[in-house]
Amino acid sequence: MRLFHQVPVKETLEFIKLTKDEADLYWHIRKHVDTMVRDACFFFVKDAFWLENLRWHIESGRYRISRSGADLLSKRLDPIYTDGVEYQAATNLLRSYEIQPIKDLNPEILESEKKASLIRILCKKIGEETGVQVSILTTRIR
Repeated sequence: MRLFHQVPVKETLEFIKLTKDEADLYWHIRKHVDTMVRDACFFFVKDAFWLENLRWHIESGRYRISRSGADLLSKRLDPIYTDGVEYQAATNLLRSYEIQPIKDLNPEILESEKKASLIRILCKKIGEETGVQVSILTTRIR
């Protein structure tokens, strides 16, 4: 959802699909993947900060979730959760291309996946604590 507007995930996957067999463009592939991974890390860190802040306010008793508040919270948590799921699917697809630039960046890719996984866990926990059903919206990565 929001991920594709702020992080060049689709563009990176499309570029790799087109150039994976051209060894002289590996440095360019590496640059695209590195940019995607760095931007995704920053994207998920911002979401984690917002979710932790929200969770703290809910646990402190400052906020009580009403029925309309639960609807709004669901509309906010669902896209965040979906972003984590879509990014996981994108990195799985990325690693399916067994070329050297992707192998070189595997530790960074794994780190960004951990951040996406943290986002999914936080969304589910907040949903459970507030009684809000968190679900996946329609995904776009195949």
